[in-house]
Amino acid sequence: MKKFMTVMFLTTFNLFAHANVKDQQGQMASKIHQQDQIEITTSQWALEKSSNINVLQYAQRTIKNHQHSNIILKKLSEAEEFTLNENFASPRMRELEFLTGEEFDLQYTQFMIDLHADFINEMDHSLLVSYTPSTIESFIHLIYTRVQSGHEKAINLKNLLNSK
Repeated sequence: MKKFMTVMFLTTFNLFAHANVKDQQGQMASKIHQQDQIEITTSQWALEKSSNINVLQYAQRTIKNHQHSNIILKKLSEAEEFTLNENFASPRMRELEFLTGEEFDLQYTQFMIDLHADFINEMDHSLLVSYTPSTIESFIHLIYTRVQSGHEKAINLKNLLNSK
C-alpha cells in the first residue's frame, strides 16, 4: 500500500509539474511573440524616422531577426497548441511614435535596451525547467541568448550615438 501511494503521489506530482511547465512555456512564447511585434514595429519606425546609418542597420537587422524568429515561434506554438497573445502595445512605444531625428534615435536605442533588459530579467526569474525539454523550451532558451546579444548591441549603439 505504501508503494502504491508513493507511485500515485509521484505520478500526480509529475502531471502537475508538466502542466505547470506547459503553462510557463505558453506564457513565455506569448512574451516572445509580443516582444517580436514591438521590436518589429519600433524598428520600422526607425527606418522611417532615422537618418543615422548605425540606427538604420540595427533596425534592419532587428526586423529581419524578429520576423524570422516569429515565424518559427508561431509554428512551434501551433504544434504545442499555445495561443499567442496579440496585444503588444505599450505606453513607451507611443512616446517613440511622435519623436524624430536624433531624439528618436536616442529614445529608440534606450527603448531597445530597456526592452531587452526586462526580458532577460523575466527569463532569469522564470523557472522554465523540465526533465525532458520540448522543442519550444529549447527555442525559448535560444531566444534568451539572442536577446542578450541584442541587448549588448543596443548598448553599443547607444554608446556610439552618445559619443558624437
